Amino acid sequence: MNRSRRLILTAAAVSALGITFSFSARVTGTARAAVGPVPPEALALPADSAVVMGFDVRALTGSQFYAKFGGEGEPGRVEALAEIERKTGLNPARDIDSVVVAVRPQTEDPKSAEPALDGVRRHRPENALVFVTGRFDAARLEASIPETGKASKERRDGVTIYREASGKSNGAVALLDAGILVAGDTASVDTFLANRASGRGIRDNAALVSLLESVEPGSTFWAVGGPSVLSRVTSEIGGPAANLPAIKQVVAYGHLDPEVGMTATAEAADAKSATKIADVLRGFSALLSLQAGQKAELAQIADSISVATEDDKVHVKATITHELIDSLKKSAGSHVRTHKGVAPDENEIQ
Repeated sequence: MNRSRRLILTAAAVSALGITFSFSARVTGTARAAVGPVPPEALALPADSAVVMGFDVRALTGSQFYAKFGGEGEPGRVEALAEIERKTGLNPARDIDSVVVAVRPQTEDPKSAEPALDGVRRHRPENALVFVTGRFDAARLEASIPETGKASKERRDGVTIYREASGKSNGAVALLDAGILVAGDTASVDTFLANRASGRGIRDNAALVSLLESVEPGSTFWAVGGPSVLSRVTSEIGGPAANLPAIKQVVAYGHLDPEVGMTATAEAADAKSATKIADVLRGFSALLSLQAGQKAELAQIADSISVATEDDKVHVKATITHELIDSLKKSAGSHVRTHKGVAPDENEIQ
C-alpha cells in the first residue's frame, strides 16, 4: 500500500470516528457523564447548591411501600411530588421518572426576614430548583399546567419557558426537551439555562461532586448537603439538636422495598464532635425504648437504628418493616379517635 493510499484511509477512519462520536452525542443528548445519581442533563444545576436530593420516582411509585402508604395523609406521601403535581398538573405515577432538587441558601437580608410573634426574625426560604424527567412533551405539559391562561410562554435557544403571569409569584417552568423540564423561581431557572449553555454547573463544585459520587447506586431516594442549610435546620428544630456540633456535610440514601432502609453519614469538625453527635442520636434511640411501655412499636424502631463513629464521621443505619409502619399508623389513628371520643375502626382492632 503506497503512502497516499494510507493517508486517505487514515483520514477516512478519523472522519468516521468523528461522525460516530457526533451521532452518539446527538442520541444521548450530551457527551457528559452523570455524577452519582444526578443525570448528565441535570449537571447545569447550580454549583453553589447547599443541598441536592432526589427520588427515583418510577421505583417509588412502583413500590409496595407506595401502594400501601402513598395516599393523601399517609406516611408515604412525598410532598415534593405533590407540589410538582399542583404546579404542573403532571401525575407522578403516570408522567414522571425521576426528580432532582437543588437548594441554594438565600443571602442574608435583615430587611426581608419576617419577624415572628416571638420577636425572632425568620430567614427567607431557600431557593429550590426542581429537575424532572418523564414522559411528557410541550403540548401535553401546556395542557396540564393549571390555569394555563395565567402563564406566559416564550421560546429561547430551543427551550420553551412558561412564566407565571399572575403577579403573585415569579415561578417558571422550562421544557428543555421532550421529557425534561426544570421548575423554580425565574432567577434560578435562568441560572440553570445559562449554565447549560456555558457548560458550568455542579461539576464546578468538587466537594459536592464527591458527596454525590458516594451515594449508593440504585437508591430510591437520596440527599447530600453542606453546612449552610444543615446548621439552620438543626437550630430551628430546637431541643438537643439545637446544641449539636456543626455538621460539615451529610450523605443519605435508601430504599423502600422489601422494607424501608436508610443509610446516612455525617461528617463533623473532629472526632470529639462526631462522638457528641452520636451520643445525641443514641439518646434519642434510648428515649424511644423508655416509651415502649406506652407504645410497643417504639422499641422496635429503637432497635432498628444503629449509630457508629469513625474518626470525624457518624454512621447511622435504620431499617423499618412495612408491618411496623402499618402498626404505627393504626396506633396513631386509634389514639386520635380515642382522643375525639370516636370508636376505633375495625381494621385498627384486628
